[in-house]
Amino acid sequence: MEIERKFLVAQPPDDLGTWSAQRIEQGYLAITPDVEVRVRRRDRRATLTVKSAPGLVRVEEELAIESARFDALWALTEGRRVVKTRHSTQAGPGVVLELDVYEGALQGLRTLEVEFADEAAARAFAPPRGWSARSPAILDTRTRRWRRRDGPEPSPDAPRAGAGPERSHTGPVTAVRWPVTVSPAGAG
Repeated sequence: MEIERKFLVAQPPDDLGTWSAQRIEQGYLAITPDVEVRVRRRDRRATLTVKSAPGLVRVEEELAIESARFDALWALTEGRRVVKTRHSTQAGPGVVLELDVYEGALQGLRTLEVEFADEAAARAFAPPRGWSARSPAILDTRTRRWRRRDGPEPSPDAPRAGAGPERSHTGPVTAVRWPVTVSPAGAG
C-alpha cells in the first residue's frame, strides 16, 4: 500500500544536491481507470509493479524480476515509457519527499510526491500558503500524445494517451514553493 500526495514543482530546491538520486526507466504494459502495470529499472534492479487506480491510498504490489525478463517486457512498452531521476529526502517523521525530474518528451516536468506513513498524516498535511492547483501535462488531441503544458509539439516517441504517469499528471496537482516544511494541519 502507498499513501501519497502529488504536486507540480516549478523550480527544484536549492539543496537538491544533498538529496539521494536514482535514474529510473519506466514503461507501462497496461493502464486502465482501475489498474496500471509497469516495469521499472533503477540501479540495475528491475521490478514489475501493479497499482490500483490513482488516489490518496493505493494498493501497490512490486515484484523483483530478472534483467532478461525486464528486457522482454520493456519491448512491449514502446510509446509508453518515461525516464526520470528521482531525488529523495526525509522531510520529517514518516514523511518522505520524492522529486521526479523527467527527461525526453517530458523534459522540464518536475513532480513531487509526498509519501506518508499513514492516511491520517496525509489528510492532516497542510501545504504551505501560496501553493496553487495546476496541471503540468496535457494531451495533444491531434497526435494523442502527452506533452508539457508549456512545451513544444510532442515528438513521435512521446508517450501516447493512457500511458505512463502522465495520466495521473492530468488531474489536480499543486505547485510547490521551497522550502517544504512539515507542520500540523492548519499551521501552514
